[in-house]
Amino acid sequence: MPRTILIISDAVIIAGSCVIALLLRHHGTVPVPEYWWTTLAFFIVSVIITYAYYGLYNHYLYTQRFLLVFRIFKAWSVICLAFIVNALVLNLSSVSHDMGFIAVFVAVSLIMQFFVRVLVVEKLLPGYFTVTGSVRTCRYVGPESMYRQIADFFAERPFTGLRICKDHDTDRQSGKLMDVFLYSTADTFKDLYEDITSSRVNGSTIHVASSLFNQLRIENEWCSIEGVPLYTFNEAKYRKVSDGASRIMDIIISVMSLVLLAPFFVIISIAIKMDSRGSIIYKQKRCGLDGRIFTFYKFRSMHQRVVSAMPESDKESALNISVSKEVTPSQKCVTDVGRLLRWASIDEWPQLLNVIKGDMSLVGPRPHRPAEVALYEEWHRDRLLVKQGLTGMWQVYGRGEMPCDKSIFLDLMYVKNKSLGLDIRLLLKTIPVVILGKGAY
Repeated sequence: MPRTILIISDAVIIAGSCVIALLLRHHGTVPVPEYWWTTLAFFIVSVIITYAYYGLYNHYLYTQRFLLVFRIFKAWSVICLAFIVNALVLNLSSVSHDMGFIAVFVAVSLIMQFFVRVLVVEKLLPGYFTVTGSVRTCRYVGPESMYRQIADFFAERPFTGLRICKDHDTDRQSGKLMDVFLYSTADTFKDLYEDITSSRVNGSTIHVASSLFNQLRIENEWCSIEGVPLYTFNEAKYRKVSDGASRIMDIIISVMSLVLLAPFFVIISIAIKMDSRGSIIYKQKRCGLDGRIFTFYKFRSMHQRVVSAMPESDKESALNISVSKEVTPSQKCVTDVGRLLRWASIDEWPQLLNVIKGDMSLVGPRPHRPAEVALYEEWHRDRLLVKQGLTGMWQVYGRGEMPCDKSIFLDLMYVKNKSLGLDIRLLLKTIPVVILGKGAY
């Protein structure tokens, strides 16, 4: 419910800012220019989408006021840039002729956003939780020595709507499902995942504090207690509906992408054939949902003699738990064109066919080879509880730079939090990662 209230308040702030900007710009009268409604709609939609992308509808973020302010500023920078690009592309001369109104409107919106979001909302949230009786009781799991500090931390921040307790029976008589607050002292990602799995109750939300999160660089923590980041794992309330919506999104985006990229497929195919002998498409067996084996497609990026000599079950190139997620091929094995394809992740484009066939999803853990899956530890196997994907947590936050246990844990974070909203955020975050070639090999 706080999310809904924040969305509505943002829409009201934008509409109010637009009226105030008209009054200031036109000296007390309120003429309605022809572009007023489209401009208003653009900013309302852009604010809601951008704020959701930056996690600004997560009311827990109020525990870090500096981060809240920074993200609001960052979101508005993106919104203004998008508006300028949109005006230039569509040649909106009527808007460009009244940039004074736009400047006043943006300034008023920012002032009102900072005032309401940073100062007012934090004061109103405790009253909202008290009046509606929606304070969430969290059962504490962790060392006894940390309990009082954590309980006091949230007691001093009632705007989170969380109350920490040790009593397992609290709220059971009222039939409310308790959240779980886990303070993990695990030294390895394997132990941390086992802590999360053993502490979480089906359908419950679990808030996890662990110093290991500092190694992941995923910048999604909404709180930090004594330097220990805190993340929330939410199970989708309507998982089947969310999965169905994700599947529809997979098909629509994949089909549209194949149509738009068709000319580039032709150019790339010619470049591959001219660069080296061999097939255009490289096929390999990979493990998908529940370990089912399917044929995986990529543009060939290595010399054909190397591809032909690679056995399907080559365990020397399989998963190496202590070093990296996957041993990458020698640069001598990669063709000149292949090196460019790999850097820009263009070699993955044929997997859009895998998505349409239902073997893969746009978002999910990357599919491993059967030989790699055979080397999985028991906790790794939960990667296979969802469809494997073109992009995911590892691709966005690690790619070729991250050792295996960390990348596996990132994939498992996705499995535990899978939702349509998360899929959309990861797709959007993939774009700058691919453009910059971050961690590519």
